[in-house]
Amino acid sequence: MSSEIPEDLWQAYCNTDLIFHIDGKGFRLIPDNNGDNQWPWPATIEQIAIISAINPFSEPSGSNEIPVLQASMQTELENLNYTFLQCIGTDPSNEWQEESFLVLNPDEVHLSRLCHDFKQYAYFLWTKDSWSVKSVVSSKVFRTNWNLVETTR
Repeated sequence: MSSEIPEDLWQAYCNTDLIFHIDGKGFRLIPDNNGDNQWPWPATIEQIAIISAINPFSEPSGSNEIPVLQASMQTELENLNYTFLQCIGTDPSNEWQEESFLVLNPDEVHLSRLCHDFKQYAYFLWTKDSWSVKSVVSSKVFRTNWNLVETTR
């Protein structure tokens, strides 16, 4: 794996929103320094990771590859006994979207291994206090507050 994430790609990671559903409601997490951090999860959930299997080394996956990569990541998460949901990482304008997994109470050692196995440069970590992007190929870390808005989608 490359020892550095290109700066334009790192900035895209740092500006990624998250779209997901819990209890039949749609939500969008937006990185925001002035965020209100209204944690929607029970107290037993201390952190959440967002990890993807598609677009290895940030190269677009073919439409035939995506289901295979997603199924493989799902199997790995199940083998690690994680509770997880499917989610979408997206840019603020929704022009780019990437299928991902929202993993409850993960071990960061497992996340790093999964990133290496699936050729991913970074993962996202969400806590009641912050939204972070953590590189697995360098020491880069981005951290901010966040807002959560309910969506109809």
